[in-house]
Amino acid sequence: MVFAIIGAVVVGVTLGLLGSGGSILTVPVLVYLVHRPDKNAIVESLAIVGVIALSGALTRVKKREIDFGAAGLFALASIPGAWIGGEIGSRIPGALQLVILAATMLVSAALMLRGKSKKRPADDGKDAPGKRRHPLIVIPVGLGVGMLTGTAGVGGGFLFVPALTVAAGLDIRRAIGTSLLLISINCATSFYKYLAHRGALEEPIDWMTIAIFGVVGVAGALVGQRLGSRISREMLRKIFAVFLVVLGVYMLWRETMSLMGR
Repeated sequence: MVFAIIGAVVVGVTLGLLGSGGSILTVPVLVYLVHRPDKNAIVESLAIVGVIALSGALTRVKKREIDFGAAGLFALASIPGAWIGGEIGSRIPGALQLVILAATMLVSAALMLRGKSKKRPADDGKDAPGKRRHPLIVIPVGLGVGMLTGTAGVGGGFLFVPALTVAAGLDIRRAIGTSLLLISINCATSFYKYLAHRGALEEPIDWMTIAIFGVVGVAGALVGQRLGSRISREMLRKIFAVFLVVLGVYMLWRETMSLMGR
């Protein structure tokens, strides 16, 4: 359980620092360290990540680091996506869900490693002037991230944050804050969908695990926010991306073998 708590701290701190990435670790921690069944891990992850993200979003409201207009537009597409993802996830094998999660990890890592070290115009603490919100980006990203959330238990901040900077012209801090709000909304939608789908889970939900991870994760997220101005996000992204590659490859191999019956 010690390693599980450490994992919860890492999830919270990373989510607080980057507004993304940390949630993608919750399912592997629950499966490989806490030994929860695959589907239970995904559903319990939705509750854990949703609580941590909502806590992070609430702390950013006072700082005006959330754009509710942009969040509303993305939510219009992501909520139906999360509902559909929950429906898909409740009907496919848990091992296949973990394969999808592993593939998502590798995509996330690739996006992080491709990030330029150059400071972007949107990172100077101000939203891009005259930037208009583009539905051609908002709709597919919102729908796709919502479906990923429901299917694999992924918060989707690694897609929300760049999409918010490009499609909504938000500076990085407001993009992270808005991303946290969207993650909490998607997680709540998918979690409710799984609860409504009787027989989808192998075991009853472990509310104690959710509570422990939620409390530890929220504390970690608060620490991550405080460290945000002292630690290079660029360096953290690179280190985290390499870790995701290693974990993603391992999960892909292990769960593919499981699906093949080996």
